[in-house]
Amino acid sequence: MWRQALLEVLDKLSSKKSFKEYLKDYSITHSLDIRPEKLVGIRKELVQAAQAMDTNRLLELSAEVEAFKTEIEPATKSYLEDVLVLGRVSKQVEEVRVCQNKGIELHVKQLSDDDERSNRLQMLDAENARLEEKVTDLCGLLHKERSHNLTLKRTFELDNEEKGLSVQSPLYRALSENVTLLDVLEVLDQLFPGTVVVLDSAMESAAESSYQNVRKVIDMLLKLCGPYYQAIVVDGCPDTTAKDILGASYRAQESETTLSIAKLRAQREFKFDGKDVLFKQHLTLGVRRDERSCIHVYFKIIDRKMVIAYVGKHLETSSS
Repeated sequence: MWRQALLEVLDKLSSKKSFKEYLKDYSITHSLDIRPEKLVGIRKELVQAAQAMDTNRLLELSAEVEAFKTEIEPATKSYLEDVLVLGRVSKQVEEVRVCQNKGIELHVKQLSDDDERSNRLQMLDAENARLEEKVTDLCGLLHKERSHNLTLKRTFELDNEEKGLSVQSPLYRALSENVTLLDVLEVLDQLFPGTVVVLDSAMESAAESSYQNVRKVIDMLLKLCGPYYQAIVVDGCPDTTAKDILGASYRAQESETTLSIAKLRAQREFKFDGKDVLFKQHLTLGVRRDERSCIHVYFKIIDRKMVIAYVGKHLETSSS
């Protein structure tokens, strides 16, 4: 009985496949392409599409990510369920120990005090030593496989988080049909790591905004943080080139009349690194008198960072 149990345990451990091998066989069996390399490729294309401001390609890649996720989830679930076999290995190992000890005790009681008992005891000792060695090997292999599979599971979860596959991620929400201004601002630092800073004041003003054409804001923010930042900070071009990139929506200054009024000036001062900083550069999108179709975006390049301070309703001016 215990010999058969041990053979079954060894068969299960020797046939255990790595996660990559399992995915490969699963792909062939189910006529799918769920290789980890494919997911890496999609991630690279997502970054490239974001840098190129290719909104259509981003939407296409988002659909590919969802399709890949749908295809890989059954394979992953099947693999992780198969890992539960390893838990049963521990129980079988313990059963081997119990059977082994009971067998030795039974034989000792039944053997007579003659040479046969001596020979049997020697054989049992040798068998016991062999089984102890097998049990030690099995326990070591069990620990190794369990650690390996836990690492694979955690790596898969982290990859999903890093690549924005979750529906809770800002990147996923920024590509959805019901995207909000907050979704757009939350994803900017992922699309432009190390170069964009979104202040709390921008998040607060965006949360209060009733502006409806969010896709237009996305287009302008991508231009602002991409080509405009590249031209001004990286290439050293004068700010006069902004009109070529941002169009008629761009304003380099506020009127002196507006800034001379303390209340209106204060509306354009925002906290950055613990200090009140005056922001004069801004974008004006839409009709001024309607908050649903008009929005202001105030920004400034500080220490080679694109700092976005305000995204919301049209601020007051001296003429309003």
